[in-house]
Amino acid sequence: MKAIITCIFLFVSVSISAKWVEAYIETNQNEIIYGKIQLPKAEFYTGAWYVKGFDWSYLNRYVRFKSTDTGKVIYNPEQIRGYGFKYRGEDYFYITQVIDRKSIVKSERKKAYFMNVVYNGSLMLCKYRKQLDEERPVAKIILYDEYYLYNEQLGFTKLQVDEQHQSLNSILCQYGVSAFFLRKVGPLSIHDVKKVLYQYDVWLSEQEEQIPLTI
Repeated sequence: MKAIITCIFLFVSVSISAKWVEAYIETNQNEIIYGKIQLPKAEFYTGAWYVKGFDWSYLNRYVRFKSTDTGKVIYNPEQIRGYGFKYRGEDYFYITQVIDRKSIVKSERKKAYFMNVVYNGSLMLCKYRKQLDEERPVAKIILYDEYYLYNEQLGFTKLQVDEQHQSLNSILCQYGVSAFFLRKVGPLSIHDVKKVLYQYDVWLSEQEEQIPLTI
């Protein structure tokens, strides 16, 4: 009886850890390959199980992909340009990007990650889920999100208040967002940015419609 229970537990554990969803990858040669990716139900560093959801932070570093063309492969950000998948009716997109960050480990200071694209309009907003104190694996328990703003002219900038940027509004202004619009929305918090970027694109389209045509 004990052996039967053990077998059932192992079967359920493997089933829970193997959540595969429809997906695609984009290779470094700009080829799109359709297949499935695995959403890890166990936390990568601690082994803790997710009853709901999965380990989002894992997806910033690796993606487990399978297709008839590739078989089962684990990709890191240097190997592909990005990937996308659908989960619970919502589309998710990740792109490869090299990020400069402060770290006591030299190899971590400039490193490629899969960045989650949470908004893509006149500006792109990306999210990276970071684990506290990445230099010490035993401390990787607390998770929090870092956000980055992007356009082709300026590249990626981390959305944070520091000596260089006195407010999030100043970063958006630096990226070309109208100062008049930003005065209307007031001081921003990090949780406002996605909504404000959408509102800004709507506002831009309305301004274009109001421009009179000259013949």
